[in-house]
Amino acid sequence: MNIKEKIILVSASPRRKQILEDAGFTIAVHPTHADESFDPTTPVREVPELLARRKAAAAPPSSDIVIAADTVVILG
Repeated sequence: MNIKEKIILVSASPRRKQILEDAGFTIAVHPTHADESFDPTTPVREVPELLARRKAAAAPPSSDIVIAADTVVILG
C-alpha cells in the first residue's frame, strides 16, 4: 500500500475501527447515510454485502482506500 493513501472506514462501528487500528492501520471514520433497508425476501446471507456495497457507493469520490462492511445478527 502506498503510504500516502488513507483508509476511510464508512461505518460508525467502533469495533471495526478498533480491529483495523489493532492491525496497525490509521483509519479515518466517515460514516455514510446509505439506505440500509432491504427486501425481506432477500436471502439473509446476501444482506451484509448488499448494505456494504451501498455504503461504499455512498462514500465521496476519493483516491483513498474505502472500507465498508455490515453485519447481520440472527436470533433463534
